[in-house]
Amino acid sequence: MKIVNYLWSFVFGYVLTTVFLYHIEVASSKKENVMYKYVGFADYGDDIVSQDDLKQMFLGEYRIAPNYDIKRGAVRDANVAAQIGICVLSEIYGKEYVSKQKPFKVFLVNDKVWMVKGKTDSGISNSSVVYIQKADGAILSISK
Repeated sequence: MKIVNYLWSFVFGYVLTTVFLYHIEVASSKKENVMYKYVGFADYGDDIVSQDDLKQMFLGEYRIAPNYDIKRGAVRDANVAAQIGICVLSEIYGKEYVSKQKPFKVFLVNDKVWMVKGKTDSGISNSSVVYIQKADGAILSISK
């Protein structure tokens, strides 16, 4: 009788453990708090949108954007410029290298280009500099 009870306990425990682990695996695979999911590169060729059509759509919409104030620009203040610059530098050179250059200095050159520059006296021979266009946020130059 004891052996039968042990056997039933073992089978019951095994089934519960298997079901529990399955539900944990399914729940962990359904991450809903993910900012994006990279699904890979797909080369669609010209059968979806030709390069000429794509250029025309982009340039046409870019020039006539109704809510875009070109004088204020897309990168409107130093805080946004610093965040963009630090993100770009961290991606290229690594977070450790970038953290050694804090605090960054941000300058607006000729009211057109943001210059985000790292601290030079941090034991690094050269400080990193990122130039960001104020109008559209384009990265113009990166130097180390």
